[in-house]
Amino acid sequence: FFSGLVAHLRPCTSTGICLQMEGKNGLPPKAVEYLKENEVPALMETMLHELTIRMPEDPVSFLIDFLKLPQVPRLVLAGPPGSGNSTQCERLHKEYGIEHISTGHLLREEVKKGTKLGTEAEPFMTKGELVPDHLILEMLKTRLESDDVKHHGWVLDGFPKTRRQALEMQSNGLIPNKFLLLECSDEVIHERIEGRRIDPETGNVYHVTNNPPPEDEEVLARLEQRTDDSSEAVATRLADYHRNMKEIREAYDRVTVPLDATRSVDDVWEELRGVIDALQQHKTAPPSEA
Repeated sequence: FFSGLVAHLRPCTSTGICLQMEGKNGLPPKAVEYLKENEVPALMETMLHELTIRMPEDPVSFLIDFLKLPQVPRLVLAGPPGSGNSTQCERLHKEYGIEHISTGHLLREEVKKGTKLGTEAEPFMTKGELVPDHLILEMLKTRLESDDVKHHGWVLDGFPKTRRQALEMQSNGLIPNKFLLLECSDEVIHERIEGRRIDPETGNVYHVTNNPPPEDEEVLARLEQRTDDSSEAVATRLADYHRNMKEIREAYDRVTVPLDATRSVDDVWEELRGVIDALQQHKTAPPSEA
């Protein structure tokens, strides 16, 4: 059966190797239905990718050991600014124990600890420049190799941001089994972000429509709008997002799950929870092991 599947391998953009399941040279319909129902293609692609990355001396023993590894969620949660990425990531952590990993937080922690990677990244952060991808990926690899992540799984918050980062992740064996994409119209994003106001004294965040500030003249007088919440800034951020997301989505096409983020946070969460429950039920894609 396995040798028959190998005969249907073809290149693809997600992991580099895919199964040609349908079409002129594809498998019989019943076989396709069985494979899809049991998520075998995702498992096969992960196994083959691990083989090409690790190149073990004994491939059979390697795969047997690989399949014995704890089977945990490996997620990327993406979406435009203001779509609720971080909120849903935190819910995943609280509900399922999945480790919420933000590259921004990782960078700040590495700098705070004075690690070698933090020392290399700090000059870029101080100048407000983008930290090179290779430094971020090294930090990610180190974090994803930690015991808590291996045990509970991971969800990357808003990373990768470019196709190059997605491909670099794959070449380093960092392959998500689900790419969760929050979808929201630009009009809704503009309304959500441009309506935010911050009280500089208390740090409280309000929204002129959805979460209005108290009817206190003193509070109302000191409310501020962040510069990157202006209409022009939001438009620029959205343009960058759309330009990159098209290529990122192509890289994760086979594992993408679109979620309608125009709904309430609770409604999005209910659908997201269903995706995670189904994923944990199948448990088909073991995590990468460095």
